[in-house]
Amino acid sequence: SKSIYKERYSKIEKKQSRRLKQLETIEIEITNTKNFIDSKVETTNLDNLIAYSETIYIEHIGIIRPRIVISGKKEYLEKNSSLIRALLLSGVRASFLWSEHGGSKWQLMYKRNEILNKCDSLFI
Repeated sequence: SKSIYKERYSKIEKKQSRRLKQLETIEIEITNTKNFIDSKVETTNLDNLIAYSETIYIEHIGIIRPRIVISGKKEYLEKNSSLIRALLLSGVRASFLWSEHGGSKWQLMYKRNEILNKCDSLFI
């Protein structure tokens, strides 16, 4: 009985270790992108940034199970797949930053309007 628990714990530990390595790799890729953009601001265009973000998403996040499923009109999704993947990467990045700076699911749920008002005041 104890050996079964040890075996299961070992499997869970290995999965967590792989996920942490994936997260570290994603962080490195995003940092590399930021450094590249900072050094070449005048020559970097939005299409290149979207393409690079899509590549990061496909290589590192798109392989994680369960997958994110997006529904909508097939033509639109196919036409804008690069942008959709780049936006999904942005959402994942925002989630990491939120957690990294002490944010929680509960804060997001209960202080949603306060956060939105603060964002509005920053961007107006």
